[in-house]
Amino acid sequence: MGLDTRDLIEERDNLTNDILQAWNDYQEENFNGEYGDCDNFDDVIQLAENLKDNGSLDFLTTWDSEIREVKEINDLEDEISSSEWEYGLFMVDEDNFEEYCEDLVSDIGDLPKDLPSYISNNIDWSGVADDLRADYSEVTFRNTTYLYR
Repeated sequence: MGLDTRDLIEERDNLTNDILQAWNDYQEENFNGEYGDCDNFDDVIQLAENLKDNGSLDFLTTWDSEIREVKEINDLEDEISSSEWEYGLFMVDEDNFEEYCEDLVSDIGDLPKDLPSYISNNIDWSGVADDLRADYSEVTFRNTTYLYR
């Protein structure tokens, strides 16, 4: 139904740690530890880019997918630029927004639990979702449009 930014933070941290460890092992093996251990993602990428002609192209090629994923999450964080990012901003898949709104209205108590089915089954959830959408911003991430506030 959606993404929680805390899950993206964990994914990015895991990928970053893997890349840093791989770089430190790679540079130890291929450059005899000349550059020391590095603990900053941006520094590793810059150093690897600068050393392309000296053999680090293999490293960049091997880890290309993971590097792009980290950058993609960083770009998303920059685009959203919300103080809520690190505390768990929930992003709803646009395709599931109507269902999300139905759950939201029920969860916050705006829809009585004992409402007769002949009424609850005839609520225009598409219209409710359209009205609620005005309070949400839109972002595209990994080819999916998400709504968040």
